[in-house]
Amino acid sequence: MLKSLIFVILEIMQSIKGNSSILYIRHNSLWFPISCEISNAMSEEAETISTTTRDNQGWSTDLVTNQSYSISLECVMTDDRPSNALSYWKLRDKKRNRELVEWKRKYLYNDVEETGFAIITSISDSASSEEYITFSMTLKGFGKPNEITNHSGGDVDYPDANITIGGQSDKNFVFVQNTSSTVWEITHNLYKFPSVTVVDQLGNIIYGEIQYIDLNSIRITFSSASIGKVYLN
Repeated sequence: MLKSLIFVILEIMQSIKGNSSILYIRHNSLWFPISCEISNAMSEEAETISTTTRDNQGWSTDLVTNQSYSISLECVMTDDRPSNALSYWKLRDKKRNRELVEWKRKYLYNDVEETGFAIITSISDSASSEEYITFSMTLKGFGKPNEITNHSGGDVDYPDANITIGGQSDKNFVFVQNTSSTVWEITHNLYKFPSVTVVDQLGNIIYGEIQYIDLNSIRITFSSASIGKVYLN
């Protein structure tokens, strides 16, 4: 009963699923989503100094001094040798080269973007037998993040659209698989090796073996028959 009530409340309040938040990194002057991102999280902190006096009647008071933020994410490792992919190896190089990276966190449900600069402070991979290799990464903010709001007046359901940043157009494509199958053949006509995120009919991220046939088509093979959507960027 309680679970059903919580579900109804979430539906009424238009709760937001995690796959509505995508982290991008600027690479070679273009914005790239990190391939097969599982999750991302941003946290902010503030340092304070105590200003408690006898006039505060024993209650603690503080003054905010420095503020900081960090971004962490989990991803499935992919081959990022194609020029239009960004994954573990290129990100590790940015960390080793002490590169100051520009990031963008886009919320697809209301067209809000946060942007800023950061340094990659840690990156690590995890490889288990017969499992996909995953990696985690942490970025430490450099300066204050900025927020850009461009409300469209309605819900956004991952539209097939071009995202234009600084005069550069980054094409996207959404594929819908309505028939349950273990092999999905996708022709996206983006003329690149796109990053790929797959979700099932409930919006949960699922994983399959991705094969790039050419610059305009891919094949995804699953261990069991599935239906859902594929977001290509």
